[in-house]
Amino acid sequence: MKTTLLHLESHDNLVSIRDRMSWAKTPRILLVWPNRGGVDVRPLDLTLLRRHAQTLGAEVGLVTRDAGIWWAAREQKIPCFRTSKQAQIKEWQAVQPFDFPARRRLDLRGLRASLPGDPYRLNLAARVGVFAAGVLAVLLIVLLFLPSAEVHVTPPIREQSVTLPVVARADTTQVYLSGEIPIRRLTLDLQASASAPASGLANLPGAKAETTVEFKNLSDEDVRVPAGTILLTREAVPQAFETLGSVLVPARNEDPLTVRVRALTGGAAGNVAAEAISAFQSPLGLSLTVRNGEQATGGSDRRGAVPSDQDRNLLRANLLKKLSEQARVQISAELKAGDLLLADSVKLVDVLEEQFDPLPGAPADTLTLSLRARFEAAYATDADLRQLAAFALDAALPPGYGPRPGTLTVKSLSPPLQDADGLARWQVQAARSVQLQVRPAEALALVQGRTTRRAASLLTEAFDLNLPPRVSVRPLWWPWLPVLPFRISFSSGF
Repeated sequence: MKTTLLHLESHDNLVSIRDRMSWAKTPRILLVWPNRGGVDVRPLDLTLLRRHAQTLGAEVGLVTRDAGIWWAAREQKIPCFRTSKQAQIKEWQAVQPFDFPARRRLDLRGLRASLPGDPYRLNLAARVGVFAAGVLAVLLIVLLFLPSAEVHVTPPIREQSVTLPVVARADTTQVYLSGEIPIRRLTLDLQASASAPASGLANLPGAKAETTVEFKNLSDEDVRVPAGTILLTREAVPQAFETLGSVLVPARNEDPLTVRVRALTGGAAGNVAAEAISAFQSPLGLSLTVRNGEQATGGSDRRGAVPSDQDRNLLRANLLKKLSEQARVQISAELKAGDLLLADSVKLVDVLEEQFDPLPGAPADTLTLSLRARFEAAYATDADLRQLAAFALDAALPPGYGPRPGTLTVKSLSPPLQDADGLARWQVQAARSVQLQVRPAEALALVQGRTTRRAASLLTEAFDLNLPPRVSVRPLWWPWLPVLPFRISFSSGF
């Protein structure tokens, strides 16, 4: 008879199996359990599967080695087989279910009765021994975890000092153990102004010379000469005059027209001779002629103060000196504490702006100078000196000791002097306090399980302590320090 084989997987359940059975078109449906693992089917679900097969007009069978499924199928009268081949050969109604071995249960009461005597009943000595072992175990736990201790050690302190030469170089950027440190640069721009009385004397222009000039018109048109027209003398250094009034010169005039003129600059140089004024500064000279029939008179000179070159040089030198002193003060203020300014290192780098008032040759009773200059200074930083001192002190550090924070001091024994090569040399003294580095593991190994007096004695002897260590135990009546190191609190210092 035709049979549909449905190989089940571990993820199959009642719903998925019923859906797969609905696609079967044979009178027999054989459900094959996987060789390994189980299927999510409870024994009660076999009844639902059998009924579903009956509604399909088919008979359901099982191939399984699961004892629980087998016993449930036996109760539901569902044929079970060891293999699918066996299910296809034999008649399902004639198949006799195979027996699984029944589960054996241990008869604990019988086993107990077969033992010689009551195993739970001990004699008095055994009971005392068990009780004593329990008490000892509890005491051991108390001994290990109940006591705690505190140990404080004050390590010995030494003073360390060294004197070393220092060489500051401009061509290095690092600190070396040999004593070389870099020279640092600082630039500063300053601006100031100063005034000084003029000490020079010179002939200065005074009153302006005047005279009368005549105009003739050579053209066929009238020409107007406005007031302020500039007239010139024909000399290597011409003198300039200006007309004091306006005049209209008629064409081809035979009688010349006159007008009063005055020198543009004062001084005796304006007293020119007759016929000296003969040119125009403007194109009017193409149509007109001009001449002075009389000598120009009235010009005079006076003696007045004029800043000399010596005044300018002296004022500039004094102002630069003042700025240099100001630069030294400001640069010293900008340096950090401990930085060392090299001697005679504040120098003028460049004059950025320089302006005199008045200009050279101009008369004035007072000379004023505005100056802006750039200065540069060389110095050694406190950080570089401290790093060099630390290098030298670490090289001579006693074994087992370490520096105490905040105790390093650096003192210059001589001022830094620069030589011709630009190197600055001087000596410094570096000093600090160092203390013994007590390792907690080593200290705890000495005091574990000791009495407080013995622990203090061992610590003093091992680390050569100047002050006795403080050792305390809790509870106070407990005489020994804990055996476990994590129950001991260790600290060192001041």
